[in-house]
Amino acid sequence: MPRHPILVPLSHDHREALGLAFFLHNPPPPGRVTAMTPASTPARRRARLLAFYDTSLVSHFRAEEEALFPALRTRRALVASLCDDHRRFADLRDAVAAARGDDAVQAALTAFADLLEAHVRREERELFAFFPEGIGEAGTRRIGDAIRAVLATRDPARCDTQD
Repeated sequence: MPRHPILVPLSHDHREALGLAFFLHNPPPPGRVTAMTPASTPARRRARLLAFYDTSLVSHFRAEEEALFPALRTRRALVASLCDDHRRFADLRDAVAAARGDDAVQAALTAFADLLEAHVRREERELFAFFPEGIGEAGTRRIGDAIRAVLATRDPARCDTQD
């Protein structure tokens, strides 16, 4: 289903997040290590996740919480649950950063990836699919401007997509 145009930047973030979740669930098999194909280790996957969190998820969550969610009064319970997920992501990010040993790191990465995939799919299917329910044209324009303003504060250096 096509998204409302103001939600497209957030949906693009969701696509990147789903790609990361897939990668964390399905790391590439060991193979020949070269400069172009570095080893996929739990430590490298952790670094990729932490970079993605800092460069994409922090601003994405701000855009949702400051610009989008306040306008969605008809979906109050869903929005509250999604905000709770945002807090859980922060806790899981800390757990990933603090984990020691390959097994502990991979377990923390898997927990983060599980929540990330479920969260994105829930937003896309239960929240974005019904936008702009009850919001007029002026309201959607204001929300879109606010989303773009928050996302524009991102550090232009995006996380490395290679592992």
